[in-house]
Amino acid sequence: MAQEQIVAAVMALSSLERGSEGRRQILDRLGYAMLQQPALGAELVARMLASPLEAQETEEMADLLGWALESARMARENEQTRGDVLLSALEKALEQGERRGQLDYGQRLLFRSVWAGRELPLPRVLELTEEDVTEELLEPGNLSAEALIEQLFSELEEETGGDIELLQEALNQTLPSMPQDMRRFVVASTLQRSNPVYERLGIFWLLDLDPALRLAAAEGLAARLRGRGLTGETTAVLALLRSWLPEEAARALLDQILRDALRAGLSPAEEGRSWQIRRVMASLPDGAGAQSIAIALSSGPRRKLAMVLLKQQQGVKEAFVLPRASSRDQKQLLSQFEVETGAIEVSPAWLEPRLAMAIGEGLETGRPPAAGLIEIARLCGFENLHPQGRATGEMVEEMLALSGLSSLSSAERRRLIASSRQWPRRHGILQSWFEQSDAVQDLLNQGQSFKANEAELWRWLDSRRPYWARLMALSAQLLEAAEHVDALAFAATAAALHEGKSLKSIPIMQQIHEQTIMAWLAEQPNPELGDTFAEDSEEMLDGDSEEIVPQFLPEGRGELDRLLRGTGLSSDWIDGYLMAVILAPRRIAPQRWVSELLEQIVPQLAPESLERFLELVAFRANGAQEETDDPSLFDAAMARRDKKAMSAWAAGFSYNQQSHRANWPRSALANDDRAMLRLISDRQEGSFTQEEQRLLGQWIAARRTKNLQH
Repeated sequence: MAQEQIVAAVMALSSLERGSEGRRQILDRLGYAMLQQPALGAELVARMLASPLEAQETEEMADLLGWALESARMARENEQTRGDVLLSALEKALEQGERRGQLDYGQRLLFRSVWAGRELPLPRVLELTEEDVTEELLEPGNLSAEALIEQLFSELEEETGGDIELLQEALNQTLPSMPQDMRRFVVASTLQRSNPVYERLGIFWLLDLDPALRLAAAEGLAARLRGRGLTGETTAVLALLRSWLPEEAARALLDQILRDALRAGLSPAEEGRSWQIRRVMASLPDGAGAQSIAIALSSGPRRKLAMVLLKQQQGVKEAFVLPRASSRDQKQLLSQFEVETGAIEVSPAWLEPRLAMAIGEGLETGRPPAAGLIEIARLCGFENLHPQGRATGEMVEEMLALSGLSSLSSAERRRLIASSRQWPRRHGILQSWFEQSDAVQDLLNQGQSFKANEAELWRWLDSRRPYWARLMALSAQLLEAAEHVDALAFAATAAALHEGKSLKSIPIMQQIHEQTIMAWLAEQPNPELGDTFAEDSEEMLDGDSEEIVPQFLPEGRGELDRLLRGTGLSSDWIDGYLMAVILAPRRIAPQRWVSELLEQIVPQLAPESLERFLELVAFRANGAQEETDDPSLFDAAMARRDKKAMSAWAAGFSYNQQSHRANWPRSALANDDRAMLRLISDRQEGSFTQEEQRLLGQWIAARRTKNLQH
């Protein structure tokens, strides 16, 4: 089975263009599958070892492995041991390949390149010594290691034409294949070369995640200062960067370089600013504390787009600049960013303090910001971008003073906090606000009953107040910079958390509690299904199983409507909601749509009824899928509905479609798709005619076929 999955994925990838959405979906799904089934990752490594290095399928499998490593890295960051379990399975597969004599020098280089830059421990079996490199690349007695490096630089300069970004990318791809001592030697040697471009390259390495390479870069800069000297522009950058480094040997040496430069008469050069910030867009932090930022820049007719990823406890995790050919290209990419992340436009004044805070947060764990921030700071004119430590309490106090919260009555503040019940409808990213670490999973697994689990989770969340208070404080700052109506409510809720208000009285914390329970339930094996609910949902939506729910008791007459009593929803609304899940051009993860559904159901649902509700949803989803395959089944189901039921079906469909607009991108919608979505939206206040029902059934079947083809 594992072998078949990999073969099918490789065949599909080879038929898709790089960067396409279809390709990304396949990589996403297989990366997650390997995280769930480490044996699948081991099988991938075995197939790579058995395939020729130059084969097309090897390249596709390397991409799959890279995605699996990303999944493992993210799991580790979220304190989930399954990331380490997958890494262990991959390492054992490599060791087995070594014992079989399959892991030669070329294979090691390939696997090292896949591991490169992912902040993951390199498997022992992939380590290289200097002898490994020189024996493979040099004829005995011909060239020295120094001559080999000189040859490397000459080839790279010729390939890149001296372009610093291309040269940096090429070196970053080459360095991982070298032993650590050789990497340090290459970095130090880079800064001894006469071409000024290498001086700038050395600056980037000052922010490498490897402390040894940071020190090597500082040593190279010190040697360059003693020999050729440093430019005023470099001195200015170093004066800024010293505050971006942890307290370590590299920073101490950098301080000495700056003192020596001043004694030598080198003063930081002030660079005239030619780039202007046109727009800044940013997402709210997701549940893992990650926040995405896009910065549109212009200089005359030229356009660039800077991208930054921040993450709690890690600071500036990613930063890079994309050159855009035109204003139209820039707008198109910003629009795509907005759809994918739910980003909103903020005042440019928000940007520099937010980056300063992120740098400070990263340094608390000994992590410098991503090297791409150097160029972004230059383009934005942030000459004084220094780390700023901001405790959550400070942020809350500042918000209380500036927002007028402190002058509001208790009743007014309660109303603001109560409004957090509506946040998820306006901010889709809040669907990711739940706890997902192994610690909380273990806690819930120990519970004797659903009610006991609920109580245990409330106690756990109380210990996590600082985390969620900070997330809401950061969100409040962002929304304030966007002049968003929810800014004051987020600030009031952050203050309430910080001040110790009961979590159960805060609606957004109720949602976090519910979504955490749902995420835990999604991972639990169901003895009747023999699978997890999340995996069952994937099968249900993908149509890969002939019989999805074979063991459940059939739905009794009116049973689902009885469970929904008091929620304002109906079984017809659920049917419409599920149909939108199935038809979305971009697959909606089960965790997202089920969590959103439970958010509206759980407060009115008896705990003992939850499992049955999920069973009935599985039944209904199975039925909706059958209707997509046969328009006559849809026609018959719709004909049985009265006007009120048709309206409810349309409301459920439209609710889901609007809540997951990123999964319905305009690029994937033809004119008939847009026409039908408008029709369904309009019928929330009416009913479908017989002709409209017929057309709707045909469209549903056609839309499903399009999804399966992609």
